[in-house]
Amino acid sequence: IEAVTSVKDVADRFGVKITYAATVSRLEKNRQLVETLLQFQEDGHQIVDHGWTHSFEVWGQPKWGIVKTELDKSSHLLDSLGFRNHDYLVYPFGKYTTETRNRIIPHVAERYKMAFDARGHYCDLSNFNMHYIPRFAIRWHNNMWAVKYWIKRASKSDNWVVFLNHSGKSRDYKPKHLSDIISYCQKLGMQNLTVEDAYQKFGSLKADKQEKNYT
Repeated sequence: IEAVTSVKDVADRFGVKITYAATVSRLEKNRQLVETLLQFQEDGHQIVDHGWTHSFEVWGQPKWGIVKTELDKSSHLLDSLGFRNHDYLVYPFGKYTTETRNRIIPHVAERYKMAFDARGHYCDLSNFNMHYIPRFAIRWHNNMWAVKYWIKRASKSDNWVVFLNHSGKSRDYKPKHLSDIISYCQKLGMQNLTVEDAYQKFGSLKADKQEKNYT
C-alpha cells in the first residue's frame, strides 16, 4: 500500500493519471489493498491485469493452456472486486522469443484491447503491435541523460513512451526520480494518458499501422 500510494502522490502533484498493473492473486486476501486501488480508480487512475501470478514457471516460456487458466482467474476476480476497464494485459517477464510471441499473442488479442511487453524504449506508432507494446523501464540509478534522450526522441516523433515503474522495489524506485521524469515530459509538452485513454485515442491505428506479424 505504501508503494502504490507513493506513486499516486507523485502523480497527484503533477496532475496526471496513471495505470497500475496488478498481480491479481495478491488482491485475493488483501482487502485493504483492494480498497486503496478502488479509491484510486474513483480518482481517475486505472488498474489492469498483470496475470494471476508472476511465476516464471507460468510466464517464462508461456503455454496458452496454462496462461488461459491464469487469465480466466485474474479477469474474474478483477470483475468481482469492482475494477473497470481492466481488459489490458501487462505480460509478466515478457521479452519473448519470436516463436512464443507467434503462439501466444493471437490468443491474447482475442481477450485484451492492448498488451505490454517488459522492455523497450518507445512505441513507434507507425509500426507497432497493439498486443506487444514496449515499456521503458525506469530505475533511479539509470543514467538520466539516457532516459531524457529516449523521451525526447519519442516527443520529437510524436510517439508513445510507456514507463515501467516498480514502486515496490527500493532498489529501482525513488519518488524524486519519477518526479523528475514526469516534470521533463511535461516541459516537452507531452500528454499523459492511462492505457484506456491511449486506446480510445489511438486504437484505430491497429487496423492499418500495426505490425502484421510478431517478429
